Amino acid sequence: PAGPSVVYVATGLNYPDALAAAASAAHLGGSVLLVTATGIPSATAAELTRLNPGSIVVAGGSGVVSNAVLTALDAYTTGPVTRQWGADRYATAADISAKSFSPGVAVAYVATGENFPDALAAAGAAGRLGGPVLLVRSTSIPASIQAELTRLAPGRIVVAGGAAVVSDTVMTQLAAFTSGTVTRQWGVNRYATAADISAKTFVPGAPVVYVATGANFPDALSAAAAAGRLGGPVLLTGSSLSAETTGELSRLQPFRIVVAGGTGVVSNSVVTQLGAYVPS
Repeated sequence: PAGPSVVYVATGLNYPDALAAAASAAHLGGSVLLVTATGIPSATAAELTRLNPGSIVVAGGSGVVSNAVLTALDAYTTGPVTRQWGADRYATAADISAKSFSPGVAVAYVATGENFPDALAAAGAAGRLGGPVLLVRSTSIPASIQAELTRLAPGRIVVAGGAAVVSDTVMTQLAAFTSGTVTRQWGVNRYATAADISAKTFVPGAPVVYVATGANFPDALSAAAAAGRLGGPVLLTGSSLSAETTGELSRLQPFRIVVAGGTGVVSNSVVTQLGAYVPS
C-alpha cells in the first residue's frame, strides 16, 4: 500500500539538523527516522520498508548523513531522495522550513539551536498548528533565519523557552517579522516548558500524549513528529514525573499515552504513574 508522502531521515548522533524536521514531518503527515553517518540501522530499514514512503528527505549535510546513505535510501522509495541542509544548524532549519511551508503560516515557533528540549516540545505544537520550528542563537537571529521569517510572514511568533535560552533582545527583534504577536511559552526547566507549550496549544480530551525522556533527544525527536501528526503534545519526563507534567496530564485528560523509549530512558515506575492519567 502507498505510505506517507514523505519520511525525514536524520542522524541519530546529534540533534541540530533534525530539530526542524520534526515539525515539517508532522505538517506533511510523515515520520522522522534515524540513521548513522554511514549506514541505515536494521530497525530503520525495516520501518522504511513497512512505510513505503512517497519520498525521503535527508535532514542535514553530508558531514552528518553521508552520500552513501543517501544513495542507499533510494531502495526504500519509488520517489526522490533529497537532502535539505545548510551551512550550519540554523541554515539547515531554514532550508527545511522553506521546502515545507508556504508564506502566510499561522504561526512560527522559535527555539534555541543550542539545546534540544524546547525545540522538540515546540515541534509537536507546531505540527498541530501547521507551522515550522526555526532556531536562533540566545542573543541573535542568524541571517538565514531572518530570511526565512521574512519569506514566511507568519501570523504570529511563539518563542519556546525562557530568557536564559532565547533573550528578550531576540524577542524584540522577532517583532519585525510578524504583524501579530510575539509571545513566550516557557517554564523553569525543560519539563515545565514542554507543559506550558502543551497547555497553550491543546484542549482537554487530546487523542494522544507522547511522553519521552528530557535527558536525550532521539526518542523525543521521533515522538514529536508522530505527536504533531496525530494532534497531541510531547511532554518530557525525568526519573519521575514533574509537578508541571502531571498537572498538564490532568488538564489534558488524554485518550491514550504513548511512552517513547525503553525502560532504560523512561522507567516502569513512570509508566505506572502515567496510567493514572488515561481512562481505565
